[in-house]
Amino acid sequence: MRIKRVALPLAAALLLGGCGGGVNIKDDTLRLSLGQEQTLRVSAPKGSELSYVSMDPNIASVDGEGVIKALGNGITVINVSCETGYDNVAVVVGNGVARYVDESGNIVSSLTATGEADAALVSGESDITALSLSIVGGGSEDVTISADRQYELKIIKTPSDSVDKVTLKTADGSVARVEGPYLVGVGRGKTILTATAPNGVSTEMIVRVK
Repeated sequence: MRIKRVALPLAAALLLGGCGGGVNIKDDTLRLSLGQEQTLRVSAPKGSELSYVSMDPNIASVDGEGVIKALGNGITVINVSCETGYDNVAVVVGNGVARYVDESGNIVSSLTATGEADAALVSGESDITALSLSIVGGGSEDVTISADRQYELKIIKTPSDSVDKVTLKTADGSVARVEGPYLVGVGRGKTILTATAPNGVSTEMIVRVK
C-alpha cells in the first residue's frame, strides 16, 4: 500500500491491522515525549532475522535493535517483520496529530491507547495548565520504591475538572514501568517518570528502585 502524506485532523481512531507468522509486538500504543527513546519488546520464532521500519522516521526512528527514538510531533507506525510474518505498533509523539491516510482516505496511523479518539490528544489542545504527580501515601518529586511491587499514582490537574487524558511514561522500562494507574518497580536503578498533557504541559518525578 502506498502511503501519502497529508495534514488531516483526526476524526476517529482505527485499530492497526496485521499480525502473523509468530511475530508479536508486546507493547501497546507507545506514547513518547520528544527525544525519548524506548526499546520494542518483540517475540518471534527462534532464529528469525527481524526487520524494523518506521512509516515516518521524521516522527520516530527505529534502529536494527528495535530502539525507537521520538523525533517530531505526530503519529507513525513501526512495522516489525521477518520472513514469515509481521506486526505493527502505533507511536504517538508529542501532540500526536495524525498525518497519514491511504489512497482510500482511511487514516492508517492514528491509534490511541484505548482505541478511541481523544480530541485533546490528537489536536494538541488542552485546558490543563499545571500537573502534580505523586505516589499515594508516598512522595512526589523524588521517590524510592521496591522492585516487584506496584504503587498507585496520583495525578492532580489544574483545573481539577479537566477531562483531558494525561500520558505517563518512564524513561527506562528496565527500572520501572507504568501499568494503568500504577508505577511498578522492575529492577535496581534510577529513572524519570513523566506525566504529560496533550498540550505539552508536564511534570517529572525521579524514581529510584532498590
